[in-house]
Amino acid sequence: MLLLLRKARQKLMKENKFTTYVLYALGEIILVVVGILIAISIDNLNERNKELERERKVIESLKQEFEENLILLEFDSERLGNVIASCEYLYNSIGPDYEHGSINVDSVLSLTFSFPVWDPSNFVLDEIKNSGLLSSMTDSTLKATILDWEKYYSNLEDWHKFYEARSGKYFDYILANGNSKNINTYITNASFNQKSKFDRSNQEIMTKISFENHLSDKLVTSSFIYGWYQQTVPKIKNLIEACEKANSANN
Repeated sequence: MLLLLRKARQKLMKENKFTTYVLYALGEIILVVVGILIAISIDNLNERNKELERERKVIESLKQEFEENLILLEFDSERLGNVIASCEYLYNSIGPDYEHGSINVDSVLSLTFSFPVWDPSNFVLDEIKNSGLLSSMTDSTLKATILDWEKYYSNLEDWHKFYEARSGKYFDYILANGNSKNINTYITNASFNQKSKFDRSNQEIMTKISFENHLSDKLVTSSFIYGWYQQTVPKIKNLIEACEKANSANN
């Protein structure tokens, strides 16, 4: 088309038809401009499609990351539930009238030494924030869900620090007042399974109110974190669902 207009314009110049020549020249300019606009539009569309594909892949990776985090959370919740059960068993047995030897204190104490802390992967989530993808994300629901998760998890991390500090105090109490070697026979390998040669027994702390106080604190803080973990499960599932809906809308 552009070539035909150019030939017609040249013919009109020879025939000295100036007005018609100008119209053909304008038509040629318009065609060039339209061609450039179409090319820019196609280029922008291709770039937009690349951005959407990149966003789709990142969202899929985020979904997989939180699916794995959910599995880890359920595992740590189960471990924490076992710690709580062991604390409750000791808590119900402790007292001034406790009969020495009525329960295997060393074995049960070994189960309370653990303080599982859920440590999810945040690699993809950090990538989304650091790359600026969060601000340009097309799905507003997913964006809001991620922001809500960030706020929630920040609070949970603060409680984790508190939980670890309180569990450390419980551990220190046992070291100062009990016999950790007798407890370690249940939580270490066979090369370290001999009983302590000292007379101090963990049976003795079962009649001390100081141990009851530390055990009570351990039980309360563990139960508190367990409650947080139960609230976390639906939040993770909600984020996973938001990822699935966002990618369905982009397909």
